[in-house]
Amino acid sequence: MPEGDTIFRAARTLERALEQRQVLSARSSVARVRADSLVGARIRGVEARGKHLLIHFEDGRALQQQRARRITVRRASRRLRPNLGGGW
Repeated sequence: MPEGDTIFRAARTLERALEQRQVLSARSSVARVRADSLVGARIRGVEARGKHLLIHFEDGRALQQQRARRITVRRASRRLRPNLGGGW
């Protein structure tokens, strides 16, 4: 499990890559999460709170991820995977 400082660095990396960008597609392995509802949303920022990673959207929603190493972000044709330690 990533530690707090690692989550903080990942949040900074993701924020630089994603801030003010629009979600073009989304999916989740958790059935109750309607990832398709994020399509079209614009990302306002990314922050770390302890071992939680929060992605904030301009419409006021936030996506919380406790196991941040499971997030995969594709930007244009480049795949970005923040270094969260362990198992990459």
